Amino acid sequence: MRFLCAGALLTVAVLLLGACASNEDLSTDPDTRLAAAKRMTQIAESKAIALLPDEGVARTEQLERGTLLSCSNGYQWSGAVTARLKRGVFGSAAQQDLARSAEAHGFTVSQDRLLTGRPRYELIDSAGVQLLVTVFDGGTVIDIDSASPCIRVPDDFRPPAEY
Repeated sequence: MRFLCAGALLTVAVLLLGACASNEDLSTDPDTRLAAAKRMTQIAESKAIALLPDEGVARTEQLERGTLLSCSNGYQWSGAVTARLKRGVFGSAAQQDLARSAEAHGFTVSQDRLLTGRPRYELIDSAGVQLLVTVFDGGTVIDIDSASPCIRVPDDFRPPAEY
């Protein structure tokens, strides 16, 4: 009997959650939803790049416009932010320090390797924004590519190439 009640409760919970993810969500303007995804992603980019010590950064640059990438049931906003490091700052050390600091600031952090063998760190914030941290330009630039969580849009929505 206990298993039957638990199963019934689980079924009700799944149905309620399914209703939350139904077309009711699509009543919000998709442009508004995508603008919110862009904003949340750029905030995560800014928080991550700010974890680099000021004394090691010559300048930062955040893309104003990004692209909308197709995902499982909609689109995700994708952008980037870079930090040009000051002379004498080693990109690989700055990348590792950023990853450690990100973990201490609530990001989920994992590491993999690029085809070149160099490390890449994945940071995921509490909202599900994904950031990929790599080193470029001979170790002089920290690059953070970003992607928002997948945002549902109506089936007939046609996104612009840049957003």
